Amino acid sequence: MAGAPKLIVAVDTVTEPATLALFDGQRPLLVHQIFGARMVLAELGNFLARVVAVAAGAGEPISSVAVSVGPGGFSGSRIGVAAAKSFAKARGARVLVFDHLEALGHAAAAELGRDRPLVVLDDARRGQWHMLLMGEPGSSSKTLDTLECERHLAALGPCRVVACSEGIAGRVAGLAQVELAADAFARLAGSPLGAYLASLAVVRELIEPESVEVRYVREYEAVAKFPPRDGA
Repeated sequence: MAGAPKLIVAVDTVTEPATLALFDGQRPLLVHQIFGARMVLAELGNFLARVVAVAAGAGEPISSVAVSVGPGGFSGSRIGVAAAKSFAKARGARVLVFDHLEALGHAAAAELGRDRPLVVLDDARRGQWHMLLMGEPGSSSKTLDTLECERHLAALGPCRVVACSEGIAGRVAGLAQVELAADAFARLAGSPLGAYLASLAVVRELIEPESVEVRYVREYEAVAKFPPRDGA
């Protein structure tokens, strides 16, 4: 790609807090974090209306919408993706998809540095974790069994972990230097997110809104069993 888009809208609603932002290059013009899953629907539309007003005042088109496609909450992921697709289509923009854990790790790395391997871990439940080993922009997390993740960490040697829950932090405390993701979230909404998206837009193709899909969808079998009727 020739370079990063100028005005880019960021939507990450896969977990709490949800992060919404508008960037001019790497410079944040609007930043809003939403605490409470029920508030996302109430505040998302208002934020996007503000984005339109600010973009009009700046005299610049909204060329792209960046949206996190997971891993994260079932409902939050779909709300963010649906909103990003609809908004991008209405504005004639294209979409940049990103991994939530990579964005979180980039925010932590901006302050912690990368003098040692940096890993981001989230609880995928059912005895699994989402794991991302930070590399070049454009990496995607994997879903692995908990014990397999711990083996990977042990093999890395001295490393840093951004843990998305206290449970994970406690379990890997003996294997790595651990930071709770709450601290990274405080940095995620500012310039580090803008810098990450700008670098990601250089190496990853923007896609049409219709092509965006939520990752990490799990198939849950729901089988309704009814007693046989007389004569059936």
